[in-house]
Amino acid sequence: MFLSVEDIVVDLSAELRRMGRKVGVEESLDAAKSIKLIGRSDPELFGAAIKATLIKDFDISRRDDRTKARSETIVRFGVQDQKIGKGMPYTESSEEDKHLKKDSSLQFGMYSPLGIEASQKSLQISKAEEKRWSKGIERFKTSILTLEGHRFKRSSSGQIDLRKTLRLEMKKAGDSPAVFLSMKKISKANVVLLCDVSGSMSDSNSKIVNLCCAFKRSIPKSEIFLFSTKLKRITFYSSKYKPRELALRIPKLDLGFGGGTKIGQCLRKFRQAYGYLLTRRTTVVIFSDGWDIGDVFVLRREMMELQKRTNRIVWINPFLDSKDYSVETVGMKTALEYVDSFISPSSLLRGVVRH
Repeated sequence: MFLSVEDIVVDLSAELRRMGRKVGVEESLDAAKSIKLIGRSDPELFGAAIKATLIKDFDISRRDDRTKARSETIVRFGVQDQKIGKGMPYTESSEEDKHLKKDSSLQFGMYSPLGIEASQKSLQISKAEEKRWSKGIERFKTSILTLEGHRFKRSSSGQIDLRKTLRLEMKKAGDSPAVFLSMKKISKANVVLLCDVSGSMSDSNSKIVNLCCAFKRSIPKSEIFLFSTKLKRITFYSSKYKPRELALRIPKLDLGFGGGTKIGQCLRKFRQAYGYLLTRRTTVVIFSDGWDIGDVFVLRREMMELQKRTNRIVWINPFLDSKDYSVETVGMKTALEYVDSFISPSSLLRGVVRH
C-alpha cells in the first residue's frame, strides 16, 4: 500500500513522540511541505529533509543512547518501509549509532518552510517606483516588437493598397502612374516572462513584482511565470493585483519560495506544459541570477530548445548592476551560450537591450 505524504509524516511524528521527541504540529507541517517540494525518489534527500524538519529538539544530553539510535534509525529506514512502527529494521550497534554515542556535541541542521514564509517582510513599494517600472517596460517593449498592429506603412515588399493608389493617381492627374504598396506596422510584442523567486533572489522581490505587473499592463499578450523548484503561471494574478498585493500572494503559491532553484527542470516543465506559447514571434525574458542546484545538462538542453523555438532570449541578472560582478556560477555560464541579450534591471528600465 502506497502511503501519502501526510500519512508518512503523521506516522513518523507519532513514533518520535512515543520516543520522547518534541514533535508538534508545526514540525509536522514543515516536514509535509518539505517532502512535497523535494519528492520521495531520493532516499538520502528524503531522510535529510525529515531530520531537518521533524527533529528540532537537539538537547541530546537528556536522551539515552537507545532513544538517539532509534530516532536515527527511523529517519534512515522510514522511506523504504512506508510504514513506521511495525517490522521496522533496527540495529542498535550500527556505525552511525556508535558515532552518536561517542560524540554528544554534534550539530544538526534545521529547516522550516513555514518559518521562511512567516519571516518574509512585507514589501514597501511606492507609487513612484510602480510608475518608473511601467515607463521602463514601455521603452523595453519597442526593442522587442514582433507582432503586426492595426496601422499600415509604405513598403516595396508589401501588398497593393488600392485606395491609396487611387488617391496618389488623383493627386498627379495620371501623369505618372504609380502603385502604392503597404504592409502592417510591427507595433506589438509577444513575451513570456519567467522570474526566479529562490532564496538567492530575495533582495530582488520588489523588482520581480513590479516587473510582472508592468509587463502585463504594457504588453497585453505577455504570459507571466514564477519558478524556483516548481513552476507557476501567474498571468491572471499579474493582471488582477497591484505589486504590493501580488507580493503577499507569491509566498503562498507553493513554489519553494525562498529556497533553492532548479532552472533547467522548471524550463522543461514549462516547455512540456506551455510549449504552444513558444513561436518565432515570441521573446522569452528570464529574470534570474543564474544560481542553479539542478542538472546542468538539463539546463543546457532546455536553453537550446528555447533558442530554436523563439525569436529572442533576454536574460536579466539583478547582480549586473554591481560594478564588481562577474559570471561565476555554472548555471549562468551555461545559459549565456544561448542568450541573445544579457542585461541588468537598470538597463531594462532605460530600454537598452543589447545583443
